[in-house]
Amino acid sequence: MNYLQTFEKFLFQKAPHLGGDANGGVKTLNASNFARIQDYVQEMYLQDPEGCLPYKYLGEDIINDIRTKFYYPLAFLEWLFKKIHPELKHSTLLITIDASYEDATNFVLHLYDEKVVLIEGSWNSWSFWFEDSAEFEDWVNSCLEEMELGLQQLKNQMFQQ
Repeated sequence: MNYLQTFEKFLFQKAPHLGGDANGGVKTLNASNFARIQDYVQEMYLQDPEGCLPYKYLGEDIINDIRTKFYYPLAFLEWLFKKIHPELKHSTLLITIDASYEDATNFVLHLYDEKVVLIEGSWNSWSFWFEDSAEFEDWVNSCLEEMELGLQQLKNQMFQQ
């Protein structure tokens, strides 16, 4: 699976406002808006932002902007994981992000009701980007493997009870 293209399509469906202009947002989902989503992914995740975020994506609340930068890839992982594990369709996967512009941004994705951490990490916002699509693919695969381990721990706990 080409995770980068799938991520772009995910954003196009789940966050179409990213394809809109800064003032108005998106009224229709079309090729032009999809191209803007691709630009967003390229600029936000596939090139050095030269700071916490690319300048054009800085709003009035930098902490919220950093949180958003981390949220979309984590939401994508959540969506993928639920596709891989349809039995989790009705489970609550909670994404928690403690954003920082001075230090590391910490994040956790966990099964809320079961109290099981699927993935956790810590990155500086200015280094949360990927050299190319292959590095993004590797990151997604690594995250999915870690999430599988978390789910396996839950199954092992349930089996022992």
